[in-house]
Amino acid sequence: MDKKRRERIDNRKKLAEWSKQVRERDGNKCVICRATKYIHAHHILPKEAKIYHFLRFDINNGITLCAKHHKYSYEISPHKNPLRFILWFQVSRPKQFNKLLQEDWKI
Repeated sequence: MDKKRRERIDNRKKLAEWSKQVRERDGNKCVICRATKYIHAHHILPKEAKIYHFLRFDINNGITLCAKHHKYSYEISPHKNPLRFILWFQVSRPKQFNKLLQEDWKI
C-alpha cells in the first residue's frame, strides 16, 4: 500500500474517532436543541484549512449538531449563518470557545 493511501485511511479512522468523542462529550445530542436524531460532529474551525491542521483531531474544535442546526437553519447554523453561530458558541459554550481561541493564538 502506498504512503498517501495509508495516510488517507489513517485520517479517516482518526476523524471517525474524533467524531465519536465529540458526540459522546455532548451526550449524543444537538447542543442547540437537544435532538438525538441525525446528529453530526461539526468542526468549528475548518479541518481542511492548513492553518488549523493541528486542531483537526482536537475535540475542542468540535461540536455536536443535529442536521437542521448543522446545515439548514438560517437562525443558527455554521454553514448558513456562520457569524451568528460563532456568537452563539461564544455565549453558550464559553469554556470551549476560550480553549479554542487560546489554541488559535498559538499559530
